[in-house]
Amino acid sequence: MTLPKKGLRKITVENIKYAWSVTGNDGWIGLSVIPLKAQNNLLTTSFDYHSREIERTVTNGVPEVIALRQQLVITAYMR
Repeated sequence: MTLPKKGLRKITVENIKYAWSVTGNDGWIGLSVIPLKAQNNLLTTSFDYHSREIERTVTNGVPEVIALRQQLVITAYMR
């Protein structure tokens, strides 16, 4: 299985070269990673845009979310 060339990024981890791509879908972020030498091994996963509520209030018995934690951002950089 291969990834589409559009939006493809490359990264090297412990001297192994990978290609990866991220897609934004309704409600989640899709991440696909494939080693460049063994392209029959594809890793795919998904993440929610927001992982947790910061505040919630109740107005007239109806719960409302006031704020969500900052959106998840996927990059090739490590902190």
